[in-house]
Amino acid sequence: MNLISDKYFSFLLATFICYLLTPLAKRWIVLLVASYIFYASWNPFYIVIIVAITLFNFYFAQFIASSIVDQRKYIFLALAITFNLLALIIFKYLTPLVGISQILLPLGLSFYLLQIIGYLVDVYRKQTTPLKHLGHFALFVCFLPQILSGPIEKAATLIPQLTRPVPFCMHNLKTGLLFIASGLLKKTVMGGALSIVVLNIFAQPSYFSGAPLIIAILLARWHIFCDFSGYTDIALGTAKIFGIHLTNNFNRPFFAKSIVEFWQRWHITLSAWIRHYVYYPLITSCFGRLGLYFNLFLSFFILGLWHGLSLNFIIYGSLNGIFIVLYDATRVSRKNLLQKFALNQHPLALKISSILFTFLFFVSPPTVFFCTLNIHHAIDIFANLFPPFTSNFQQWMNLDAILNNPVIKINLIKSLITIFFLECLHLFQRKIVISEWIIARPFIIKLIIAMFIFFVLLVLGDFDSRSFIYSSF
Repeated sequence: MNLISDKYFSFLLATFICYLLTPLAKRWIVLLVASYIFYASWNPFYIVIIVAITLFNFYFAQFIASSIVDQRKYIFLALAITFNLLALIIFKYLTPLVGISQILLPLGLSFYLLQIIGYLVDVYRKQTTPLKHLGHFALFVCFLPQILSGPIEKAATLIPQLTRPVPFCMHNLKTGLLFIASGLLKKTVMGGALSIVVLNIFAQPSYFSGAPLIIAILLARWHIFCDFSGYTDIALGTAKIFGIHLTNNFNRPFFAKSIVEFWQRWHITLSAWIRHYVYYPLITSCFGRLGLYFNLFLSFFILGLWHGLSLNFIIYGSLNGIFIVLYDATRVSRKNLLQKFALNQHPLALKISSILFTFLFFVSPPTVFFCTLNIHHAIDIFANLFPPFTSNFQQWMNLDAILNNPVIKINLIKSLITIFFLECLHLFQRKIVISEWIIARPFIIKLIIAMFIFFVLLVLGDFDSRSFIYSSF
């Protein structure tokens, strides 16, 4: 039951009606049943795995909380984390090696296991009280909007919303529908066009050598953003309809002025999880700055490994770790440089140049490893950026490769127009919340906006490619 399908929206409508007809105290049951039905629609075997994981972690959280002796608490926590990591290793990393990943790899496993581990650690730290109700915990694990690709929520934020539902609110319904519309636009209009451009150029790096490859590399991160942010918006909108607020995974990431700021704006819940449950526990004063840099690098190495066992993902995470270490190590030098050349006297120019420099040199290159099939494919792309046979600038531009391909040409134009439009909205969003602004407009304005969105989806939307990039993780 794909999120970009009439089946999903029909199912969502039926669930919402049942939710409204159910007494407030029992509405969690509707959400739990709907979540299991939705998850089983992908593969009934997934239910067996998620129920087993739910039962194990529910009781181990009780053991951790009820243990008086600290050493016993730690042992129970270590056993529970080991169990979850083994489940991740077996299903995500080992089953593909024997060719049965489609059968045994449950969708969303990497996401809900991280959420469970965070819950266990919070119980151990006494930051969260363990749930005594198995049904409530099961809903926390498999909540319908987030089960496939997050957001990865903290227990203290999500559990109270699931266990104490709020009465129906028209404002929540309107906000939720706007988020869903935003997700559909990003995925089907922007993501569809970007996918055609990026994937086609990356598939033939020798033919699209030179400037076309650079264009594809710059658009690749946008492709991931529109796809994943589109999913996130649909998830946020679905949850909001039921009065539940989920964390937005993205906060205008392409306005980041440094690689550190980029990761504070990109896949926010995963970055926060790595920070709270990997980086902070590793902090020690024994090794000074070298220890700090090692911990930073290790955190991003694990982030890359979380995406997959492929060498591409390991390089992707490692490069980001190296860039962040370099950013911190050169902090004083950069500050002195700004003062020496009086660059900080031109804040707007400095801000724009920082944004461009971050995107061009720190964000885009690692994306090649994320988007390619293997390390040889990535090397092939980099090798064809400046091919040795190029004799002049016009030949390196190689614009005929794009102009002679009408499909790529049209979708490139569509991609650039929609990116410009979205970034204008992001600038507008600095001062106001767009969804709130739309809801506050008169009915006729809201009707015009709704008709415009429907028209754009109908004319420009690509509903053939319904799978999301992060659903494979």
